[in-house]
Amino acid sequence: MFESNITGAVNRWIWIVFSIAWFILVLVSYWAFHPYYSVALGQFPNLGIAVVLFLLSGGAWAAMALMPEGQKRKKSGRAINGLTLYGFILFLQLVAFGLYGSKNRLFDSDLGAALAYFLVFNILLHGAVFLVVLIHYSAGNWLMRRLAPWYASDTQKVLSLALGISLSGFVLAWLGLAGLLYGWLLWILAGGLLAWQWRPALGFARDILWKPTLRLPEKRWGAIPVFILLPAVAISNIAAIKLFPIGFDGAALYMNTAHLISDYHALPKGGQAFYWQVFLSLGEMLFGRVPVSILLSHFSVFFCIFALYRLSRLFMGRSASWLVAALFYLNPAVSFHAVVDEKIDLGFLFISLSALLLVLEHAVRLEGKKPAPAGQTLFTLGRWAIQEQVLIWALAGWLAGYAFGIKYTGLIGILALATYAVYRQLGSKAAIGAFALLTGLSFPLGVHKFSYLEVGDTSPWAFAGLGLLIGAPLLVWGSRRQLPSWRPLLARMGWFALFASLIFLPWMAKNLGENQHLSVDALLNGKLEKPILNAVKQRSGEIQYIYQKGMDILHQRGIELDEAQLAKVNDYLKGFEITGTTPDQRREALNKVKFYIYYQVLNDEQRDAMFGGLPLAGGNRAEERERLSPEEEREAMQAAIALSEQNAVRAEVKRYIGYEPGLPLYLSIPYDLTANSTIPFQQYLDITFLFLLFFPMLFFGRNIGKNAVLIIVSLLIWTFSVYSLYALGGQPSDASVQAAIDNLLAMQGGALAPILGGLFRTIQTGFAGLGSALSGIYAWMAGFSFLGVFSALAALATLGYFLLRDRLDVLAAPFKGLLAYIFAFGFLYYILGNAIAWYGFALFSLLMLVFTYFFDKPEKLVGYGLERYARYWMLSGIGLYLLLTVALAFINTTKPKGSEQLLFLSPLLKYASSFQGAEETYASFIPFMGDVIDKLNEDPEARIYRVGTYFNYHIRFNDQRVLEDNQLSLYEQFSSRADDKNEFLRILKNSGVRYVLFDLNTAAIDQTPERSLAKKTQEFFELLVYSNDAQLLYTDNFVEDPAGGQFRMGNSIIYGKPGVFGNSTYHGTYVLYELK
Repeated sequence: MFESNITGAVNRWIWIVFSIAWFILVLVSYWAFHPYYSVALGQFPNLGIAVVLFLLSGGAWAAMALMPEGQKRKKSGRAINGLTLYGFILFLQLVAFGLYGSKNRLFDSDLGAALAYFLVFNILLHGAVFLVVLIHYSAGNWLMRRLAPWYASDTQKVLSLALGISLSGFVLAWLGLAGLLYGWLLWILAGGLLAWQWRPALGFARDILWKPTLRLPEKRWGAIPVFILLPAVAISNIAAIKLFPIGFDGAALYMNTAHLISDYHALPKGGQAFYWQVFLSLGEMLFGRVPVSILLSHFSVFFCIFALYRLSRLFMGRSASWLVAALFYLNPAVSFHAVVDEKIDLGFLFISLSALLLVLEHAVRLEGKKPAPAGQTLFTLGRWAIQEQVLIWALAGWLAGYAFGIKYTGLIGILALATYAVYRQLGSKAAIGAFALLTGLSFPLGVHKFSYLEVGDTSPWAFAGLGLLIGAPLLVWGSRRQLPSWRPLLARMGWFALFASLIFLPWMAKNLGENQHLSVDALLNGKLEKPILNAVKQRSGEIQYIYQKGMDILHQRGIELDEAQLAKVNDYLKGFEITGTTPDQRREALNKVKFYIYYQVLNDEQRDAMFGGLPLAGGNRAEERERLSPEEEREAMQAAIALSEQNAVRAEVKRYIGYEPGLPLYLSIPYDLTANSTIPFQQYLDITFLFLLFFPMLFFGRNIGKNAVLIIVSLLIWTFSVYSLYALGGQPSDASVQAAIDNLLAMQGGALAPILGGLFRTIQTGFAGLGSALSGIYAWMAGFSFLGVFSALAALATLGYFLLRDRLDVLAAPFKGLLAYIFAFGFLYYILGNAIAWYGFALFSLLMLVFTYFFDKPEKLVGYGLERYARYWMLSGIGLYLLLTVALAFINTTKPKGSEQLLFLSPLLKYASSFQGAEETYASFIPFMGDVIDKLNEDPEARIYRVGTYFNYHIRFNDQRVLEDNQLSLYEQFSSRADDKNEFLRILKNSGVRYVLFDLNTAAIDQTPERSLAKKTQEFFELLVYSNDAQLLYTDNFVEDPAGGQFRMGNSIIYGKPGVFGNSTYHGTYVLYELK
């Protein structure tokens, strides 16, 4: 007893001291890397609007909380109907719109008329979105209602919507393949569906709009998150109304694809599967309005909120569940998707959460948390009756397959659900074994190619072997006494896999039809119809052709070259020249290329696989002895472009995860995700400090030794993460560390900056110094191969399970099932996600649920009488999170420094509040925007070479006309071997390219240590500016004009004249050149 008391006392002090130190460490570091919070809180430029909205919201909360309760309400809680809530949010929107417009003098006419137009415009757009939701609910409800006894009514609504969207997508994809996506046909199908399902459709509308079913939290304080949310929702809903997409990914890809679907009445060729773009295209196909499609993208966040809320309600009351919803919605990375960029990640998240909700709520009811229905629900199909467990897992597979059809990172969710299924049936050891097996076996199937992992010389089968070595014994050991359980598990997983495959059939058919051959890649990726560059010199095409032929032959024999081997081949080709003009001389030169690859690049194992152990006989193995035909030349150039695009994507992905070598690259992911040190000052990557703050505290237990290990490992990982910031170019000096810290702190301001800045300087210099002392260990870890990295991360995951094991004993089985899903998803995201924040939205949202669960039940988190302290410690973190994120909702982080107060885009506000048309909106958005769009669409056959910019969406048939080169990899590939850089422009001209559209801010995205993109950008821009082969047509960059020229853009005046020579008076974003 005495020893137990001492252990408890020591653990108490360890928990308190570490929690305080960790709080300071995380918060100060997070603050330093996010200067926009100094603006949001220190200056609070829209404070007046925020105060009015929160007073109104607080007044509504007080009215609801203090109103007398009837007997019925005392039992079930206060409730309001959806129409009341919607009306109040609309009212807040009108107030915010009026205050902001008056402050910034946006109204040319009567304020009342602008508000009335804005109100009607909102109601019409929202009504269109609600009709789309109603149609899809009706499509899913006919199936979901058969499982009604197993799910709460609100869960049924969420799952009906998810299933309806997936069923609709399946049908629409087949119609798209047939070229039948016409609005009139879709209205006939929708009308028929609503007529067939009129009763449940009417019931859904009544429940959502009129019936008081939206219940407020049980406790009065619990309603606070709801009324914190409302002003933020009002602000976001105003910003979500747009005439055209303004996000880079939305304009270049996601909304662009939806727009093309509407234009073609069919699925565009090429690319990966795009189910969610098919859903978004309904805004245009049904209503002929782009703003409806954009709202469907942004309002997907509400689908996610309701799914996450229902997941939370399985384990918590309404108060805590609403807190989870508020934490999720206010997260900066999530709100960026809800307001700025029109992407598909929120849709992907909704479907992923719905698939988890489908299997998890059923498990919760089976555990007896809620009364199970009498008997089993059966789904009857003719004479066949399917048990509800089989049907549920089949539908989960259908949803998971649909998620995979949105983004191929859906594979992570599929493996996580499979791990959860094994856990439910066979327990934790078998689940870990199954997860290890599935993860290892996914590498030979090419999962590492999805994420552009640099596996080096390691064969994918080595990962399979490691997975087998770890997984098989655990799977056998964990299930040794549960052999009868294998049969139902395999049956469910079989149905799960079958339905996941079925829903992907349209994309298999599309991609195989475009590729005309069978392979894994041909099933997953369509063939693009991009412009092909025709080299002026035939011989460079011959070299590229023979290179690609060699690669194809290697691929057919299952041989994949690693990065070092590819670099060796490319270096050889850079200096290679074909001399002579006779066919024999050409054949001899081309055979040299092949022989070099076969004998100087391939290793012994690859060479044996290539030739079966036999020597290559002279030139008898030459595949191509004839001169290249025009069609072969075209294939060669297509291969060159494909290789260039692959390298560009790899460079794009690499900038998120960072540039450290070996294991430090992955150890620093938690720090990088929190500090956003790889791409600084960007809201779309900001997941906030909450995850790094709370996550280590989950692993504290009753064993002092384990807690000591946790603290040491956490601080070592932090040390190497800080050290890696300054060690990319070698071991940093004290002066270089101080200079980097000074540059970062120069971005900060406010009254607290001197104090927090001093703390940050102490933290960084201290940990950087410790990192220097441990530089030998750092260098050793930096030399790890990817297999070594994978093994080390698996060891860390095992350590985490070892530390967490004691706490798992006190948790309910369904909650442990949720943790099993989170573990599997989290590990795979860590390996495959490249630290891209939105790939991990499912992980982060579920972690918010877990954190709130322990905040609501602190006795599950910590003992020794620290429950009260732990609750207030977590409350401090949550409170600070809410303060920062709410303040952030009232500034615009995408604006340059000094303009953060411009919360909304004035041209789009005017569009939403007046009869302002598209042309006038373009004219006031970007100088000459309308003229550029007209010029690019003047000749629908003219091809365009595009580097960045937001114009892709506005170019008709851009999937066929536009050659995209955002990383300038094509330019580098074709110009690197040319003495005259103008050769590249002549290649473009020779290939039918008429216009060059170039983003002046391309270099800004370059975070590489060598600044390679910045150098290419400068080189290419100088080529354009000084070349006699290109003529400037338009730019929004303005320079000094001795004649005193002016340009009016909306209510603003730009002084100077458009141009690229001279001192800039207005820094532009694009140039449009025409090739002569």
